Amino acid sequence: MNGIDASRVELLAVAARNFCAWATSPVVEGEHHVDLAIQYLSALFAAACALGWEEGEPGDFKRPEQGIEAVQAKAAALPFRYYSEVFNTLVIPSEEPVVGDIVDDLVDIYSDIAPGLELFESGDLAAAKDHWQFWLSAHWGEHATSALRALWSFLAARKGRE
Repeated sequence: MNGIDASRVELLAVAARNFCAWATSPVVEGEHHVDLAIQYLSALFAAACALGWEEGEPGDFKRPEQGIEAVQAKAAALPFRYYSEVFNTLVIPSEEPVVGDIVDDLVDIYSDIAPGLELFESGDLAAAKDHWQFWLSAHWGEHATSALRALWSFLAARKGRE
């Protein structure tokens, strides 16, 4: 792995660590949940996109055994759970909208990111990079972009009322 790749993997590890720490932290009353979700999720997605769109190898993927309930609680503290979305925004006229679930989104993102963070922390940067690239393109990228759109729409609607 060259130096540029290594530094991008390290940046993603920081974003992944921050996202996972926030997502598994206790719910705090009065916390600006939507703002924080957007900040951590957009930083994570941006860092993952900086790795490039190479389809890595999934490797030995195991969903994390710990943290899922905490992520569910954090996501449930958001002011909405369900939202409307279309899967393929490039289809004109648009497809029928479906219902998205912010809890499902955040749990799936955490479940796809956390194993890569374990690989990174064990010193296997190449495996972490492959894991993150594969699961970004195969799964969590869709959840991240859907969740970000829903979170942003919520903020925009709230700001419009104030």
